[in-house]
Amino acid sequence: MLESIMEPSKVLSEQYLTTVFTLKDGTATSGRIGQENDETVVVITNPFDPTATKTISKTDIKSRDLSKVSLMPPGLLSTFKEDEILDLLAYLESMGDEKHPDFTK
Repeated sequence: MLESIMEPSKVLSEQYLTTVFTLKDGTATSGRIGQENDETVVVITNPFDPTATKTISKTDIKSRDLSKVSLMPPGLLSTFKEDEILDLLAYLESMGDEKHPDFTK
């Protein structure tokens, strides 16, 4: 888990993959596929808001590819202070159990 936080794009889980749609007009849209039928694809464009969607006509799609980049931003730990990183490590190691010895340090 720590490796995924430090290098979020190293291994991408299928459950978090986004699709990048390149359209015939040269624009691109990316997100998770919410719905799809023979004529359209509904793309969830904001991972924090499942109601933020864009409907794309399949006739407008030039290509679609799975993203090779994680939604988690790289360098996330560089924004943390040392004690915050240690707290995160303790939490991960203890699996959230506040009675775990790591929480007493």
